[in-house]
Amino acid sequence: MGKTFCKVEKKWCKLLKRGVCTFCDNNIEKVNRCPRLAKIETVRLIELLKRTNFEDTFKALCTWHSDQEKNKNGYQHVFNTLLQMKPKKHNLSDLIIVVEKTKDNICNIEYLDTHGIDPITKKRFGIEFVDWNDWISMFIYEQTLNDLTPEEIIGACLYEMTFYGFEEAKVKQQLQKMVGDIEEMKK
Repeated sequence: MGKTFCKVEKKWCKLLKRGVCTFCDNNIEKVNRCPRLAKIETVRLIELLKRTNFEDTFKALCTWHSDQEKNKNGYQHVFNTLLQMKPKKHNLSDLIIVVEKTKDNICNIEYLDTHGIDPITKKRFGIEFVDWNDWISMFIYEQTLNDLTPEEIIGACLYEMTFYGFEEAKVKQQLQKMVGDIEEMKK
């Protein structure tokens, strides 16, 4: 499927055909903003981070993960690091953060499941290895914003993004190790 350059968003788009946006069925001359992007844009993680404070976020995180109280300094370091980062411009194919309450029927416990969703295909993806700059740049699924507090959302994201360490370099190192292990198993 080919792409046409959209003069409105200054991006290549596969939904633009002969000057008509097939997403909204309008001539591109009548559109002042990409309707697809406007539909998925809600709040970015960085915006939620700026609206909250660490103490309330950590309290929400520990409500769901009481075993993490010992890691307060690590979470505070990551929280502050994220606030210093500059978000990227969003692409239409970037994942959206979803945090949802889920119940484990075997253990009969409720937990927060954090993952990414492709806005086009609706496929789910694990995002624990995503670069932290990409994390802060992602939008948050609208239903997540309706169902959870900002502190719960950020706490769930912090837990997911630090699952393999409180330094981004350690997370990347773990990913490289896992890829190496898989390559070794293939041999």
